Amino acid sequence: FGTYTPEKGEGGRVRHRLTFWINGERYRISSEPTAHGRRRPFKSKEAACGALEEIRAELRGGNTPMQAISPFLDKSAPENQIGTWINRWLEVKRDQVASGERSPTYLRELERYAEPQGHFAYMRAFAIWEVSYGVLEDWSGHLQKKARLGAKTRRNVLGAFRSFMG
Repeated sequence: FGTYTPEKGEGGRVRHRLTFWINGERYRISSEPTAHGRRRPFKSKEAACGALEEIRAELRGGNTPMQAISPFLDKSAPENQIGTWINRWLEVKRDQVASGERSPTYLRELERYAEPQGHFAYMRAFAIWEVSYGVLEDWSGHLQKKARLGAKTRRNVLGAFRSFMG
């Protein structure tokens, strides 16, 4: 899974790149995340191949291909946005309703939260791994002040989001 490709860039510099094909889509990775949330270009073939092995280890550990490459994609990539994952999660919930595992009422409530102007709208622009205690506290404050939600409704919305996060 995945290939390493050196590419000649400006001034003859070599750019180290990994390429992945997932469900007919090509993903190209030429940098890795740092501890401070920034991106650092692969400086060598060894660094790129090390990242490739890390991704392959994630696959062997049971992660999906998208889960394995997500940390290496830019945080603004649609594959990393909470909104993308919420839509996938709702598909799972719809399947659960169809099989009788979940209530249609519960699904309607989740879909209402997930609407473009719904309660989850605040979180949609965040990358999936950016969710922290501080972000959740800020969101709770937003729900209280801007959306004017009471404590019980906020608890229900945050509980539904917790279910989404697993």
